[in-house]
Amino acid sequence: MRRISTFGRMRWNLPAAPEPVVGKLLDAAGGSRLLAGILASRGCASPEAAHRFLHPSLSQLAPAVALPDIDAACARVIQAIKNGERIRVFGDYDGDGLTSAALWYRFLRRLNADVDVRVPHRLREGYDLRIGAIEAAHAEGRKLIITCDCGTTRLEEVERAQALGMDVVITDHHEITDQSCLPSAVAVVNPNRPDAQFPFRDMAGVGVAFRVCEEIAHRLGVSRAYFHRAFLDLAAVGTVTDMMPLLEDNRVIVAHGLRQLEESTKSGLVWLRRVSGCDQRQLHASHIGFQIGPRLNAAGRMSDPARALELLTTDDDEVAQAIAQELNDLNMKRRDATAAAVTQAEVSLQAHGELAPCLVVYNPAWSPGIVGLVAGKLVERYSRPVVAIGAGDDVNGRLVARGSARSIAKFNMLQAITECSANLEEFGGHAHAAGISIAEDKIDLFTLAMARIGERHLTEEDLMPVLEIDASVAPDDLTMETVERLEQLAPFGQGNPEPRLRCDDMRIVVVRRMGSGGAHLRLTLSAGSCRFEAPWFGRGELADVLPVGAVVDACFRLHRDERNGGVELILEDVAPANRDAQQPSR
Repeated sequence: MRRISTFGRMRWNLPAAPEPVVGKLLDAAGGSRLLAGILASRGCASPEAAHRFLHPSLSQLAPAVALPDIDAACARVIQAIKNGERIRVFGDYDGDGLTSAALWYRFLRRLNADVDVRVPHRLREGYDLRIGAIEAAHAEGRKLIITCDCGTTRLEEVERAQALGMDVVITDHHEITDQSCLPSAVAVVNPNRPDAQFPFRDMAGVGVAFRVCEEIAHRLGVSRAYFHRAFLDLAAVGTVTDMMPLLEDNRVIVAHGLRQLEESTKSGLVWLRRVSGCDQRQLHASHIGFQIGPRLNAAGRMSDPARALELLTTDDDEVAQAIAQELNDLNMKRRDATAAAVTQAEVSLQAHGELAPCLVVYNPAWSPGIVGLVAGKLVERYSRPVVAIGAGDDVNGRLVARGSARSIAKFNMLQAITECSANLEEFGGHAHAAGISIAEDKIDLFTLAMARIGERHLTEEDLMPVLEIDASVAPDDLTMETVERLEQLAPFGQGNPEPRLRCDDMRIVVVRRMGSGGAHLRLTLSAGSCRFEAPWFGRGELADVLPVGAVVDACFRLHRDERNGGVELILEDVAPANRDAQQPSR
């Protein structure tokens, strides 16, 4: 069932749950038709699948031995450990790369390996393994380079390492479409290789690192349970921070990693939790996504990512405290810089009149560390794919700028950018997120090319944001028991969002603004004898539009109200009551 919200360009979509499947899942869902319906809509077709979803177990992880090249990777790393070879771990400057690098480093150090770890500086060195990093490792006597969250496309760099007498083991998760373009490393462990037989391709880079290290530990006689207790915390942080879908193997890693993170004694993680304000509560994936992850990423965006790497690898509590506070301060600066850049981008877009289906915005004053955030904010605002391009460097007399792209469900950003590759210096990424380097004199051509690709592939309906609703409920269903039922579907995140519910014919009793500058709303809604507090974030401008006494249909997420001990409705959208609405399902 679909309808359009009056208060925004939001299309509501409430697909009917397949009734025969719902019936089969009732026992697994504890007799709740609501929970069974949501499970069915999220792809659980059997009681066994529903049980696996509701009870994620480490035994559900796909066998690590199915990863491509894992035998060669394990053998070479074990050889280096036993022979006392000097090992360099090389990661990336984002949260996934940092946690991957920290995991590899801590793991190898526990095995008494001669290992050190590096991540590139975003501005000085750029993304991924470079010739300079290879030659630096050689100059320091390293014999083996292990990459994590990078390396899959670095053919020349791997050849240079081999010419210098070094081996390279690549652990990565980035997409590659041409098998012939794989570097000639000892191993390229990447579930997204075209020839990969691994059943789950959507792992983060830290997930790949976690599984390879787990297999090495197993082959060296270390129990999997011991390894899991030691490293699930880092794997969970990196997986959520990299916005990987919380399904299948990722769901297992994060569900168990959250519990390990609560108990973690790693000084850096302890202090990250404290400065993030989530050290005195049960952790959810959202605490990583909105509090811990942004602070970890802030170093690479605003300063030197080596500081965040030091935070994740130090065992010195005082050092960890100082760095965590530093990252907290950098995160505040990052938020201010991002907000200013988004405002500038919106002014620029409005000056150009009608928006293209795919947007490209450029400002040489923007730090490359925030352009991905700017692109993401603009996608939320305009519901269309965006490439944001910021400051660059002089390369042989040409200004080469750096950009980041974010997309919508119906648009494959990596494919689109590949079509425009003649205009680019470098690019890479995924269907929904990518990075580019582009000469300033090519930006106009690139902008036009992306707009034309958008015109070919996107319809007006594609550009209208869809509010996917999981179920329609009655007011009597809005209870703590329902909250507890829905919490069984956690951890929530990409690929497994918090359930959105719809309740019809609710009367607006109170409308008031809240937050800094009245940016948010808090409604009081009534239905029959029930009253509910209903915050609506980011919609303060509707305070004068929503009349008290109006009857509306509401879409929301049902939460515990920590202040009052009841439930509250976290609003997603409201629309004038639809008398022809589908009847609630119980």
